Amino acid sequence: AAPRDRSGRPALIIIASVAVVALVVAAAVWLLTLRSGASSGTTANPSTASALDPLLTTADLGTLAGQAWTESTGTTDSVRPTCLPTNAAGLPNALRTASRKTTSATNPAASVVQVVDTYADVAAATTAYDLRLTQAGTCKDGTAWISGANDVSGLADSAMAVRLVAHETPDQFHTLLLSRTGRSVSLVDITTTDAAVPADDLARATATALSRQCGAELGTCPSSITTANVPPPAGEPKGWLVEADLPRITAGAGRWGATDPSTTLVIPGSQCEAMNLEAVTGTVAQGQRTLLLADDTAAPNGFGVDMVTYAFSSPDAATKLAAKLTKNINGCADRAPTATVKDGPSVKGNADADSSVAGSTFLISQKTETTTVLYRVAVLTVDDEVVYLLGNPSSSFDFTDSQWKAIALRAGQRAAQG
Repeated sequence: AAPRDRSGRPALIIIASVAVVALVVAAAVWLLTLRSGASSGTTANPSTASALDPLLTTADLGTLAGQAWTESTGTTDSVRPTCLPTNAAGLPNALRTASRKTTSATNPAASVVQVVDTYADVAAATTAYDLRLTQAGTCKDGTAWISGANDVSGLADSAMAVRLVAHETPDQFHTLLLSRTGRSVSLVDITTTDAAVPADDLARATATALSRQCGAELGTCPSSITTANVPPPAGEPKGWLVEADLPRITAGAGRWGATDPSTTLVIPGSQCEAMNLEAVTGTVAQGQRTLLLADDTAAPNGFGVDMVTYAFSSPDAATKLAAKLTKNINGCADRAPTATVKDGPSVKGNADADSSVAGSTFLISQKTETTTVLYRVAVLTVDDEVVYLLGNPSSSFDFTDSQWKAIALRAGQRAAQG
């Protein structure tokens, strides 16, 4: 019996050692799998299980937007950021999705919604990120207005923020932050009723969470974060105003809709252009899209905006047409005593690809025997294109001058994206 005991003990020790090694290896593989396969990863030396959580915590948020955030441990909350529905044509399948909604302890309308999707590889994540940008730049919601956007550098491999306003009572301000770290895509939507949270503030709060899923092949870690104002990401259809480019007039009412772009023009104009806008010569391409406001009983019948584009073979040709249109509109009252032309704010700004937008806006009234008809008009140039806008407000239902200026600038920026 003794020899058997002595000979069996080393074997037991070896078996136990192998088991321990196997457990250690299994634990290491599990941690690595969780870090690289999950929507977010872990710190280099996680001390608690929560360090593996890819989602924003109240510690990460701090007092962002002046709120006291309520702790949440959910990782599968059935929530979505505004304008970013679950599905998109061509969207790759995510290997894992984590989601959480964090609410404010002091403002029931304030919240942070985050969804993190992890994909099979960087290529799939890049495709998903690009599609999410298109969703954010389109915002099919129909009630939210894209008020601006920011390029975000130093946060991840790619990142961009989009600011939106839902004209309710009170207004709801959204800041969307989209980022890609390696093969994970993070979508964050912070909502407040005070003002849009600056992209820089949201990016810095999100950096802590993103740093738990980065490094080497896992993606770029946050460092030296900076933001810059840029046009919103291109929407669908590219080259045209989308519904979210126009604000609603009445709080809590109205929904913008749009026709498909057409190469056949139906645009009578304001009667001050002194030319047939449907038969402009010398163009290499032309098109029109009409956006109409529905579900607002205060709106005039057919209230909306027509966007018309004329493309030429050179910027000089575009400049000549814009100058002629502007001159004709300014001289309208001299030709037609029933017309009144009021200059609106001039338009000047940057578009994508180092392009610039410049032009003029007008408020035109045409008197008839029984009524006065109002028009909002804008004439813009961007590269080798002329953009013409026509709105049909009434004396009691209209965009403000600043809103019309913003719409005109956005129209030029959208044309450059086409």
